[in-house]
Amino acid sequence: MVLCAAAIFATVPFGRRITEYIDLFVDDSVFTIIVVGVFAVLAFYVVRFLIRRSNSSAGSYFWLGVVAVVFCVYAYNLRDNAVETLHFFQYGLLGLLIYRALCHRVRDSSIYFIALCLGFLFGALDEAIQWLTPQRVWDMRDILLNSVAVGLVQIAIGLGLKPAIIQPGFGVGGMVLLCRTLALAVFIFGMCLLNTPAVIDLYIDKIPGAAHVREKSSQMAEYGYLYRDPEIGIFRSRFSRDELKNQDRIQAERTAKVLDQYPEVKLYPDFFKRYTVINERFIHEAGVHLFRREKYLNRFLDYGDRVSTSGRYRQSIRVAWRETRILEKYFPKTISLTRYGISPAHRAKLNAAHNANEAYESKVSKSLITIVTYKQMAWGIAGTIIILLGGSLLYSGRRNDGVSGDKGNLSND
Repeated sequence: MVLCAAAIFATVPFGRRITEYIDLFVDDSVFTIIVVGVFAVLAFYVVRFLIRRSNSSAGSYFWLGVVAVVFCVYAYNLRDNAVETLHFFQYGLLGLLIYRALCHRVRDSSIYFIALCLGFLFGALDEAIQWLTPQRVWDMRDILLNSVAVGLVQIAIGLGLKPAIIQPGFGVGGMVLLCRTLALAVFIFGMCLLNTPAVIDLYIDKIPGAAHVREKSSQMAEYGYLYRDPEIGIFRSRFSRDELKNQDRIQAERTAKVLDQYPEVKLYPDFFKRYTVINERFIHEAGVHLFRREKYLNRFLDYGDRVSTSGRYRQSIRVAWRETRILEKYFPKTISLTRYGISPAHRAKLNAAHNANEAYESKVSKSLITIVTYKQMAWGIAGTIIILLGGSLLYSGRRNDGVSGDKGNLSND
């Protein structure tokens, strides 16, 4: 288990090279077929094992079939990403090895949940390593994907193979280990959720070779505010309404000068490298809204006098109009000082084509956590860990009481 996890972590810095190597010699779809083929061979041996086992039930075949279908669906959806397909298979193997390691100590149904927690924990650590690796990013969806792979293996074992050494129900020892594993998983993942740009700024320069993290356009976690504007729709910001108004007043002139230096799409990567969410939150946010507006406005203007019913045409109108209104309404001073004004003719054309009844949710800053605040998240994580550790102590007490009772009975005999 440890060697498999270490192998997965060791491939992180070479993920891009692995992708380039696979693309050079094998098409992504072909690589996916190879992975599915290997899975099919493993499935064949599992089915043969069930056939030879006289007490295999129809339910075993059903759950193995469900796991096989879900695996193939995920593999198909990942067909354009060879590395993610390989990762999915690797975490499935890791899930099996975690089970094998645990079954020497845990012999009840809690083993499957402990294995899932450990798989989730390894996935979070994997993503943290990717975040520290140049040209790689943190992605919570990958943690979920890796956990799904581990979970599918546990379903296949628990409901499909139904090993005789695992007893149904939850024993005291298993619950103690489950509570502790959950507490560790919550702690590791919680530290990631609390690792915001403001926190990163405090320590990142002290880590040798980690200065590149400042240049990443996305970070582990950011907290912000959800805006629901009747005219515009939904968008997110790192600033409250008052903060956004104040930042626009204070930083408008400087931000406008910066934005005017990036009139072409090819220059955008340099902007994101220089003005990140760690060192220039307001400039970064204003710039992303502006660049998104420019991209779709230019696409709309490329149609000329042609009117199209295509989704691409409608999207270009919707995004260009709504992002323009976000800029004019929430970054008014900044946008007024830039070179990115819309001519009266283009504005009239855009207004005429725009449909105010269409729903809109801006993709800018969409990863911001707006359901809870940073403090609420911190207290929630701390409280959950305390509850889980308390549960561990409670079950440990029951186990000790049981042992003491057995010793007492032996002395009385």
